[in-house]
Amino acid sequence: SSSSSHSRGGSGGQWDFVDVRDRQWRNTATELAPVESKSLRTVEFVVYEFGNLLVDLLHKSCGTARVRVLIAEDLPDCGYERNTYKHSYIHDLASGHLVVRRARLESVGEFSLVLAHALAHIKVGNMNDDHQPEFLVTFYHTLRALCQQLFAAQAGAAGVEGDCLQHISATLEQSEPAARGDVLGRLWDVNAAAGSDAGRHQELLASGKLREYLAELDQDIAAASAAAAGGSSPQKRKAKQKEQASTDPQTLLLLSDMLLKQLARLAKDEASLRSLLPHCSDKEKKQQLQAKLDHVVQAREAISQRLSQINP
Repeated sequence: SSSSSHSRGGSGGQWDFVDVRDRQWRNTATELAPVESKSLRTVEFVVYEFGNLLVDLLHKSCGTARVRVLIAEDLPDCGYERNTYKHSYIHDLASGHLVVRRARLESVGEFSLVLAHALAHIKVGNMNDDHQPEFLVTFYHTLRALCQQLFAAQAGAAGVEGDCLQHISATLEQSEPAARGDVLGRLWDVNAAAGSDAGRHQELLASGKLREYLAELDQDIAAASAAAAGGSSPQKRKAKQKEQASTDPQTLLLLSDMLLKQLARLAKDEASLRSLLPHCSDKEKKQQLQAKLDHVVQAREAISQRLSQINP
């Protein structure tokens, strides 16, 4: 079924894009009440961390704000009348944080699109009107950057390094014109690369095994918590998790790899912030640095917790 529709509204009889899921929700919260990232289900946590990567990517490629993204079960009324995602996020002007409805974590595609939409609005300083020309230019710029990143990621998965477009073009120029389609097809077919980690990762993502494993992991953690409350031995939980890992080692490898990369990035950020703090004499800037450091430490601890749950 379609996730969007159109309605006529606004000035000049313009057609407004309407997101069906967003229209089903209402902003009923009296205040912003973000949830802690460590309280997210594992599937949600992976999508959330991917969103943080996306914020960094768009900051570097499009100059959008590197905002802190928070998650909330519900949102207060924001007054974004002509914003198709007015029930999906709110930009808190007091803190500068972007708060997104938790239900958006159900789909990495939806979450990515909502973030790109919000970041474009924040950059132009107008959260209310999807028809504003400056917003449209910026929003399509973010989508273009995401498509370029998808191309680069696919080429990288196929073993292409450096300027991937130039490398691929050079490879095709050495081929007969009639055979170029086959050559390019083999280049994209990363699953055919024997023993390739990228090929295994693609296969896992395509088969949905990763999502199934993450769901099972959440159920196991919940069951373990219930058992602990009842006084059961924790050794049973560890045995079950080890059994899960041994039956699906590729899924475990992929998930661990994703989280370890995030952990390395956060550790680098933490070291940088800690080195800057002692040399900052401006009180306001120092408070901002400290707030960023606290956020990075919290995220690092959350990822470390996830890794300990996967590898008991």
